Amino acid sequence: MERWNGKVALVTGASQGMGTAICTELVKSGMIVYGCGRKLNALEEVGTRLKDSPGQFHPIQCDLRDEKSILNVFQTIDRQAGKLHVLVNVAGVLKNCTLLNASTEDWREMIDILLLAPAIASREAVKIMKKHGINDGHIINILSIGVHSFPPLPFLAFPCAMKCALLAINKGLRNELQLQEHTGIRVTSISPGMTDTSTYDTITDEHINRAHPMKALQAGDIAAGVKYVLSTPPGCNVFDVAMQPTGGF
Repeated sequence: MERWNGKVALVTGASQGMGTAICTELVKSGMIVYGCGRKLNALEEVGTRLKDSPGQFHPIQCDLRDEKSILNVFQTIDRQAGKLHVLVNVAGVLKNCTLLNASTEDWREMIDILLLAPAIASREAVKIMKKHGINDGHIINILSIGVHSFPPLPFLAFPCAMKCALLAINKGLRNELQLQEHTGIRVTSISPGMTDTSTYDTITDEHINRAHPMKALQAGDIAAGVKYVLSTPPGCNVFDVAMQPTGGF
């Protein structure tokens, strides 16, 4: 991680769970991290906890359902830091609904946060990287183990569909950067299984939990995965890291 010391990263969904854990890992590794999310107070608390770390943490309030809000994040980073080296798209949303009982609004929110927001963020990150001549940047999208092996949980169908679409975007972006843009910017997806974060707090169907007892990864496990990916040499592009809790899914 030494080569990332003093470099600039943006982490979405930074106010809780995996996002907070990833910000913590990167700031402790000496990076200048911009963390965005809807809850400014929670982001400021993250900054307080990290104030004595080798790196820096800068909170930015952002509603990932609103493109103007996302664009403001990148304008702020470009204006304040003048560069961006790493983007980690973490923010997620999970509704306690199956395909047959979901509302269209539930679907729209998941599309906005799970698919459109990371696609917009990736596009804008590459713009800043190219503008400032950064040829060794890295974009990491947090997906789901469901893109590889679909778990037998009906409420995961739609969010897993969004993650599968994001996997396709990841592949397309990687090809575009390498074959058309001829840049060394790398694109990686990390696909964790069930993770013990507040994202799953809305899932309260006891019958499902009894029928499928679940073990879970911890947020720090995903942060370790991000650190592993960034620790690989520039000439090595790790396409995907699939993670499952031992004995779980």
